Amino acid sequence: MEELERSFTMHRCLGRGGFGEVYLADMVGRGGLSTTVAIKLLRQDLDPAGQAVKRLRDEGRLLARLDHPTILRVLDLVMLGGRAALITEYVPGEDLEACLRGDGRISTRALLQVLGRVAGALDAAWRAPLGSEGEELRLSHRDVKPSNIRVGRFGDVKLLDFGI
Repeated sequence: MEELERSFTMHRCLGRGGFGEVYLADMVGRGGLSTTVAIKLLRQDLDPAGQAVKRLRDEGRLLARLDHPTILRVLDLVMLGGRAALITEYVPGEDLEACLRGDGRISTRALLQVLGRVAGALDAAWRAPLGSEGEELRLSHRDVKPSNIRVGRFGDVKLLDFGI
């Protein structure tokens, strides 16, 4: 990974985990175009040659191969201030866990639609082409749970954090 000719403006932390944080940010490219992204930034104290960075690289490379509307789109894998970072699309909304806790915020019918889309995404990850010879990637999500399913404001659903 190398430093890129892009700039990032971090807005707020969206969440924290054992290996780092996820931030809401604006990414501005060389041509001046700006887009809102999520940045999964590994902790500063993690060894750049260690397992956590290798896992982040593996996650980025594998997810970048997937093209499915319910799987979070990976945009890039970079170094930011000496820290490994995975740049992904940002999906406004809330996770399924928050939807389930809310008072009637998701109906049984809507929940079944969300779960159907997640099942389709899991199937797509498993069956994604590995190479030109028709082999399957057979990628499985190791951490399917309500907090890793994002329900967007406009009804879109995204499966996050494959836990690779």
